[in-house]
Amino acid sequence: VLHAATAVLLYRVGVRVLGSATAALAAALLFAVHPLHVEAVTYVAGRSDPLAALCLLVAVLGFLRGDARGRGLSVAAYVCALLAREAAFVLPLLLVVLDRVPPGRVRRPPSSYLPYVGALGLYVVLRSLVPTPTPVAFAETVPLGFRLLTMAEVIVRYLGLVVAPIGLHMERVVAPVTSVVDPRALAAVAVVAMLVISLIRARSTRAWPVALGGAWFFVALLPVAHLVPLATFMAEHWLYVPLMGLCLAAGWSIDAIPPPGGRRAMAVGVAVVVAVYGGITMRQSARWRDGRTLYEYLVPLAPESARVRVNLAQVYQEAGELERARGLYLDVVRLRPNDVATAEALNNLGNIERASGAAAAALAHFERALVLKPRHVVARNGRALALQDLGRVDEAEAELHAALALDPEAATTRSNLGNLSFRRGDLARAREHYLAAVRLDPDHADAHNNLGSVYFRLGDRAGAEAEYRTALRLNPASEGARRNLAIVLGE
Repeated sequence: VLHAATAVLLYRVGVRVLGSATAALAAALLFAVHPLHVEAVTYVAGRSDPLAALCLLVAVLGFLRGDARGRGLSVAAYVCALLAREAAFVLPLLLVVLDRVPPGRVRRPPSSYLPYVGALGLYVVLRSLVPTPTPVAFAETVPLGFRLLTMAEVIVRYLGLVVAPIGLHMERVVAPVTSVVDPRALAAVAVVAMLVISLIRARSTRAWPVALGGAWFFVALLPVAHLVPLATFMAEHWLYVPLMGLCLAAGWSIDAIPPPGGRRAMAVGVAVVVAVYGGITMRQSARWRDGRTLYEYLVPLAPESARVRVNLAQVYQEAGELERARGLYLDVVRLRPNDVATAEALNNLGNIERASGAAAAALAHFERALVLKPRHVVARNGRALALQDLGRVDEAEAELHAALALDPEAATTRSNLGNLSFRRGDLARAREHYLAAVRLDPDHADAHNNLGSVYFRLGDRAGAEAEYRTALRLNPASEGARRNLAIVLGE
């Protein structure tokens, strides 16, 4: 729905800017069906892109309207776009493009942009007041000059995907440029420079809409141009707003330069392109229907990606296909033996080994995970359980308390401490830990079930029954809770 609404608004912007309903319709159709948008539209974490884009286009239409009501709507929509996605900060620059590139128009005074600058400033101040963790960016160690050279190569790749959207996937790894004489980087810079020169020349001709669309593309890429280092150099969903500019340029070109055969041939050509792109989009969307389908598709396309392998391994692990999961986790460990992200693979390997009864092997995996990521609370819980399996109960308790010190809000750590106290016969301490666990996570079915067992041991059959019923409501497949409830009811 968001994507469809965004395409409709792009059509309206196209009518206002290009002055042609036909050009605007062609642009909107190309935008609506383009396969590059599958990630942004289908991936839940990518929904901020169409939401921010929708608000941006509302802001653009309000700006183009020109009256006081339009300006108020435009600024309000800009604030909403910023709240949806920080990359929306480029709107004032996009408005400058829309105002300055078309020839023969009355230019708005610079004061027209002040409300947007004010809204952006307010957002920056409010944003600075909200503490958020800052993850280590992949490109932090790459100097700015090399990042920009790498971005020239990325832009060329983006343009290639716009024309031929083949082999699309969410896990693109781009090796940063490390030399100013890198042939690929120099070739990419030459291509980008020629494009920019062509756009500048087009601005003073009847092909100014091409210059406008190209300027929109480059300006909208600024948030991901690695002026500030980011987690990756390239992502398809980052093209959601930039592609609008290219679609506007393509729509004008289709309308202004009809092929031999006139407008009927043009309509057939557009229909063919829309059908081809639409077919690719439908096929690509089907790959996102579930985790197994998506990650099995991605592994051969991104063989160097540890994250994809870990995600697919987790799918296999949850499905009980432990050998397939183990193989993928071991691949990750071989690919990235000293990577912090590998700690997750090692933690999951520990869980698989422990489930198969190999407590010593599990312990080794958990300990290696903690070397890579000492604050990995889940791995500390896993290490504690493996120690408990090996009879090293005091060490297990110490590990659980260490995990609790790292994250006092971890319900699973409290539940595991409750289990340890229960096995020792310390029902009062076990009850304390289980109550803390269900307070922290009211949906923790195992903690409710175990709390019921504490109440049963203490002679509180009503309390036990209530906890067992809660555990079954949260996890109807829990045979332990079902069996315990039957005992309480005397069945």
